[in-house]
Amino acid sequence: MEHSANGVRNRYNQAEDSAFLSDCESEEEGNKYVYDENTYTITILGDSGVGKSSLVYQYVYKTAYFSEKHFPTIYNKYKVERVFNNTIQQVRMIEVSAEEEYDDLRHSCIKESKALVLVYSACDRKSFDRVMSLIGEIQRIKNASIFPCILVCNKTDSKTKAVPDTEGRALASRLKCQLFHTSAKKHNSVDMTFHMILQRLYTFNHAEFHGYLEKKGGGRSPFGRKNWKKRWFCLEGTEIKYKKSVKAKKTLGSIDLSKAIAINNGKTDKQFEIELPGRKYLITAADAETKVEWVELLSVLILS
Repeated sequence: MEHSANGVRNRYNQAEDSAFLSDCESEEEGNKYVYDENTYTITILGDSGVGKSSLVYQYVYKTAYFSEKHFPTIYNKYKVERVFNNTIQQVRMIEVSAEEEYDDLRHSCIKESKALVLVYSACDRKSFDRVMSLIGEIQRIKNASIFPCILVCNKTDSKTKAVPDTEGRALASRLKCQLFHTSAKKHNSVDMTFHMILQRLYTFNHAEFHGYLEKKGGGRSPFGRKNWKKRWFCLEGTEIKYKKSVKAKKTLGSIDLSKAIAINNGKTDKQFEIELPGRKYLITAADAETKVEWVELLSVLILS
């Protein structure tokens, strides 16, 4: 089901049959990238009038175009290709109404989505409250408290401020995601916002990120020092599981990143620390480069 009102809205829908490559100057250059055959769906949610259509249109078509006219959206979809982490990703972006009469359609989109963009207006308190209710809806449908998403406060160019920034930051912290302040009217932070959701989508859906690391144990050796043990670590969504070796079947433990507070550097260029309430995991990588790879990846998931 697709909806278009008229004028500009009709042009929005044409993106379904279009492909856009960013960060590639030519097709020949793009050949060096890995092509991901999967199609990842991102759903953009928010109350009517918060600027969802304008944000998506500007990102998809790489334009600063903005229309003062508002055409309520029931359902729109766009298919684009983007280069991320040397991988060409096929992304389907769906914008769907938050109205109650379209609950079934919205629930279907949420279930299909690999990541979500939650948009509210800086000058509309009701739109922030609607995002809060949508979060509960998403958590029930996905049966998960944490999911790949970003929170977007749009219309920051408005002089009217109905939602305190502290509330937006608190909600982002609760979701373990990043809060972006955007203005479709002035084309502020639009590309950065969608780049982050692609980054989180990539991180959540590539569980093959793994490797040997050394973890400092919670116990003590007979000599009174905590033991360092080599373990096989594997990132799966928002959880890191570790076991004795890559071939071992038994999982020795896990680190729930949804509860993590921060990623900190260790005492050496090979060490980093995952901080949770009441506990810190000190980890040593084989070299500084491997440490940086893990820290950059985990930082996408631990955003408070």
